[in-house]
Amino acid sequence: WWSIVTMTTVGFGDVSPKTGLGRMVGTVTMLSGILLIALPIAIIGRKFQEAYDAHMQERGFTKEKDMQKGTQRDTSLNDMGRRLRLMPLHGELGVIAKEMAAELDVLSEMQEEIVSMQNFEKEKQKEVINNFDYLLGVLLDSTERKSAARKATMAFSTGKLFKAK
Repeated sequence: WWSIVTMTTVGFGDVSPKTGLGRMVGTVTMLSGILLIALPIAIIGRKFQEAYDAHMQERGFTKEKDMQKGTQRDTSLNDMGRRLRLMPLHGELGVIAKEMAAELDVLSEMQEEIVSMQNFEKEKQKEVINNFDYLLGVLLDSTERKSAARKATMAFSTGKLFKAK
């Protein structure tokens, strides 16, 4: 019972019917509620997309034209904000659209700053790796020289430096 209640987001399953028939009726009701909401939302979403495509086609933007050019429509945050400002909305909806456009501009600036910071971090990581490689090379060269010097010292001290013929 609690899994169905939680999955359908109608509660946490802490309150439940006492009988099996009650649980069955509750389950059918919850699932019917999902269908009652999900189907109209899908239809509304499709109709909105059709209306938006028609609106963009009136303005000269078409999917076919963009695909023939081999480019996708620019859907950056700046572009979405610009499109919201261009929509002829009036009243409260117009105010909300302009506020959303301003928020999208702020988000775009934040996104650019994040990209800039990521690029800076990548450059710093490359710099650290290069410095580490250099330091490791110096240590290896130093170790190899010390090892060669030790071998030479051992050879000299044991008299094996010069071979008698």
